Amino acid sequence: MLININYGVTPEGQYIPAEEVRELLKDDILQEIKETNVKRAEGLNKRKSKEALNMLISEEMGKFIFSHYEEVINKIVDEKGKFDSALAFRFLYLSTFIDYYNKLKWGECFRGKHTASMLEKDLKEVWGLGKVQTIKDKTKLINLGLLIVDEETKELSINIRYCHKGKIKNSLKGESIRVFEKAIQEIYIDSLPKEHKRLGIFIKLIPFLNTQHNILCFNTEEERAIMIKPLSIQDICKIVNHTVKNARRLEGELLKTTVNEQPLLMKHTKFNSVVYSINPKLFYKGNNIEQLTALINLFYVK
Repeated sequence: MLININYGVTPEGQYIPAEEVRELLKDDILQEIKETNVKRAEGLNKRKSKEALNMLISEEMGKFIFSHYEEVINKIVDEKGKFDSALAFRFLYLSTFIDYYNKLKWGECFRGKHTASMLEKDLKEVWGLGKVQTIKDKTKLINLGLLIVDEETKELSINIRYCHKGKIKNSLKGESIRVFEKAIQEIYIDSLPKEHKRLGIFIKLIPFLNTQHNILCFNTEEERAIMIKPLSIQDICKIVNHTVKNARRLEGELLKTTVNEQPLLMKHTKFNSVVYSINPKLFYKGNNIEQLTALINLFYVK
């Protein structure tokens, strides 16, 4: 029977004793309190889980920027319209020096961080390239709108359309990935300019990186491991415009790339199938602390 407790009468107009009304109100209030407490507990657990994830990321991977990788991949192309992996890698490395205003910092270190504004004249030192190559790459990035030079001060900044630091913008959540500064900088410093083309391949593969498992696959949003459709080395060759008949050579080149004595790419063999995963210390998009812990531990195994 529906009861209009606001007036103490039934829909038929029958009077309800005050004691019954109070009991009904009491039950409703208790139920509301219970539901509120459940919601508060869920919210608290969610915050704790997020804090734990952030702490794990900070301790294991360090500071990061968000790369808007689709924009970068589509924009940085060569004269033939193909992805320029070498320039993309140099741009990503450069991006790891931005502050929260997307201004590039270099020199005058404080607590291990560059604090002075990066100027045009600093690029040769930052990239470690020859004068001609530095001018060529700088000019191309400026013309493409990725690198911005202040006309008066000559200070450099990165267009926020291609990366940013700090809280992720809602409009970019589906297109951004964490890129860890320490890993990119270590890899760049330990590499030769001629190796940048190979290292940039990892950027081209980001759109095929499973959100939670960091496996290279076709269905990147799939959370159930058993349902993931992994990329083969032949698939990877086609994505990065590498000759398929030289697939094993590319595989060997990618597998030997390391950061802090850990591989960037890991190959997993099960029966007759092969799965490739990327070290989360390089790129990570997910939010599952259990999955991330397992991933980190997997790359520690020697």
